[in-house]
Amino acid sequence: LVDLEMRLAGAYEQWLANPEAAIAAYNRALEIDGNNPSALERLEALYLSAARWEDLFKTYERMAGIANTDDENAACNQRMAKIAAEALGRESEAIDLWNRVLELRGEDALALGELAILHERAGRWEELAEVLERQVYVTEDRNEKVAIYQQLARVYGDKLSKERSSLDAWLNALELNGRDVETLTALHAIYQRNEQWVELNDILARLLA
Repeated sequence: LVDLEMRLAGAYEQWLANPEAAIAAYNRALEIDGNNPSALERLEALYLSAARWEDLFKTYERMAGIANTDDENAACNQRMAKIAAEALGRESEAIDLWNRVLELRGEDALALGELAILHERAGRWEELAEVLERQVYVTEDRNEKVAIYQQLARVYGDKLSKERSSLDAWLNALELNGRDVETLTALHAIYQRNEQWVELNDILARLLA
């Protein structure tokens, strides 16, 4: 029965240009054999082409349930997270799914970057700071590291009123790029406000250079 439903779905899909009938046949095959990877893969393609995001989300849920490896499971959760955040407006669920990806893959740069976007969008500043602290250690590109430290410094300083932590982040950015004007300007403001004249003098010399 599964084989016949799969062949019928293939005929609808390939020769009769009837994707809805193909979807129905693939789903009937899954009712008989819920672990059929070929049916799930074809439904993935059909739902994606039709922008049927809720159905696609549920398909990835089923694919995650039969995944053979942690990496396959993580890939399904990653796709579900993107759909939840960008197509279904379920950002809280997307955060849970990205955290699941981190559990499966460890400190994954993509997952951390997406979590940072979601936390910033929702104004979750403590959570954003935590993610940025983790993100900077898995980022290899020097310029990206500088940008993350700068964002972290602004979050600590502007949103959480933690000037010491903000200063540390700006200094980490400075260590990576001693000629970045944004970093130097921010440090200038901090040192001037706190009347730290020796440090301020050094920053002014760097700015002049």
